[in-house]
Amino acid sequence: MTSRRTISATYRGTLSPSFSARSRRFVAIVGNLKLNVRHPAPNIATVAEVGSSSEDLAISPDDAWLYVAGGFDPHVTVIRTQTNTVTDHLARDVGFKPGDLTADGGGYLPGDTVTLTATLRNLGDLPVENVEVAFCDGDPVGGGTEILPRQTVTGILDGGATATVTTTWVIPEPARTHAVYVVADPDGLLGEADRSNNQLSLSVGGSDLEVSLASKNVASDGSARVIVQVANRGAPAAPASITAIRYAGTPESAPLGTVATPWLDPGTLAQIALDLPAGSVTAERLFTVTADDGSAVRDIDRENNTVTFAMSEPAPPCLGDCDGSDNVGVNELIRGVNISLGKEPIGSCPEFDGNHHGGKVTIDELVGAVNRALNGCP
Repeated sequence: MTSRRTISATYRGTLSPSFSARSRRFVAIVGNLKLNVRHPAPNIATVAEVGSSSEDLAISPDDAWLYVAGGFDPHVTVIRTQTNTVTDHLARDVGFKPGDLTADGGGYLPGDTVTLTATLRNLGDLPVENVEVAFCDGDPVGGGTEILPRQTVTGILDGGATATVTTTWVIPEPARTHAVYVVADPDGLLGEADRSNNQLSLSVGGSDLEVSLASKNVASDGSARVIVQVANRGAPAAPASITAIRYAGTPESAPLGTVATPWLDPGTLAQIALDLPAGSVTAERLFTVTADDGSAVRDIDRENNTVTFAMSEPAPPCLGDCDGSDNVGVNELIRGVNISLGKEPIGSCPEFDGNHHGGKVTIDELVGAVNRALNGCP
């Protein structure tokens, strides 16, 4: 318990016009304490018993009134004081506020390790000592399982102070979303008057789609096939969704291509192909693939729903390099001459048709192939 003193001061005097107009206040000095008193009658400016005013002051070791004197106006004096003692009850109160419980982990599937962190607060007036804190998988009142070992905030926690409590938790089977609880003083050892703030809960886990690039292939006409891998790193299952590809930095634009992504159970993945039409890839440019483009999945972490990469139109093949060895040999030059004379089809070495002349090999292309044979492919 604590006490505070209510002081009533009755005063009288001749109030000057300047006192009345200024603020109708004076200061009563009580020991080392100043008591600001407001005049309750704003229009009085004559000799009269004016009234009383009150203000709460904490009790000091010195119980005596040393003296009382007027403040702003020398004509006003305090003539009588009356004191009353009011008793307040101090309480023990530990608990949590919203946001005081967090979970941090690389994944939320069975077997993954998660760090649980809670901020314990002493919300009361009195210090508390060696407060126990319990974490639970599920409502502790409704059959939840305590996450052992139980934690203890050792030493004294003063009123208004906080302490950080952490524990590690390996997520159990089955794969699902978990409701994690933290409970302060779970056995009720502190004798708190109000335990309504002793418990806080947090939802841990949820579907978590992650996309990564598997392969990319660009054709000479600027079309492309991109294969990505979409995995559900969380739980529960993720329903069917849409994966889309766009030029990077244009998230609101129409996608260049889309593909349906199947239902994904916890911990499963799927490889899907995105096809881009001719002309989509010219000079080198960045592209972004987005999993769950329409937000059909209640994804707990959308930071890993995109992957960005570069694609560019492939360099033209080495003229006359029929076998892709980056060299042009004598036999390949002979084949090029035979194609130009119509003795062999262009399909036997399409690399001679560098200018895409509809299957014909020109003198310039033969000369270019000889240069590649002499100087090497670029």
